[in-house]
Amino acid sequence: MGLYGLAYMDLVTGEFQVTSLEDFSLVCGEIRNLKAREVVLGYTLPEAEEQVLAGQMNLLLSLCTDGLGRCPAAGRGAVSDGTSGSRGNCWSMCTGLR
Repeated sequence: MGLYGLAYMDLVTGEFQVTSLEDFSLVCGEIRNLKAREVVLGYTLPEAEEQVLAGQMNLLLSLCTDGLGRCPAAGRGAVSDGTSGSRGNCWSMCTGLR
């Protein structure tokens, strides 16, 4: 059990939200509610959690680090949004707390 930071943005409307969750299952529930397609991680997840996101939830996982395992956006209020292309309502999430 850890502390997870969750930030998400609707690239169409610009709506930006930030919260923290104490349980990985709550993080998964939020991601499902958001209908996310991509998760931008600020650190490497344990293999079991990565399997849930990528395997069971069919999410694209991107690692956003500076090479030392730190998210360069953490602490600056920024979230890597990936590329939305023509996907329309594209949501991204960055888990930066642990």
